[in-house]
Amino acid sequence: MAALTVNKGAFYPGVTQNILTSGTSQLSNAVGATTSIVRITCQNDTYVQVTNTNQAAVATTSSMLILGGGTEFITVPSPPPAPASPPNSTTAPGVQYLACISVLQVAVPGIVSITQLTGFPAQPGG
Repeated sequence: MAALTVNKGAFYPGVTQNILTSGTSQLSNAVGATTSIVRITCQNDTYVQVTNTNQAAVATTSSMLILGGGTEFITVPSPPPAPASPPNSTTAPGVQYLACISVLQVAVPGIVSITQLTGFPAQPGG
């Protein structure tokens, strides 16, 4: 019989970054490689775009809208494994791309709080 694995408890907050929105798209720092969910809270109406660090992360008026005072929990893309160096190569392995969030004010500047959420490690159930 296969062992049952469960995640117990809720996610708990990790690193938080606050960004002041403006009329130009603002980019967050990359989230941690083990982060799969972020909590985004907006003081004012804000456009939000989630992407990887290897892409131009630019929030636009076509991006997801989070209304002022709103909070969203968003799954961020898991980073693909960093590419390995070819055999017998002297080049370093490739870069691992991480998720980042871009924000843009709708009309009025405000603070956007982005919190990385981490879960408890999986434990054998029974």
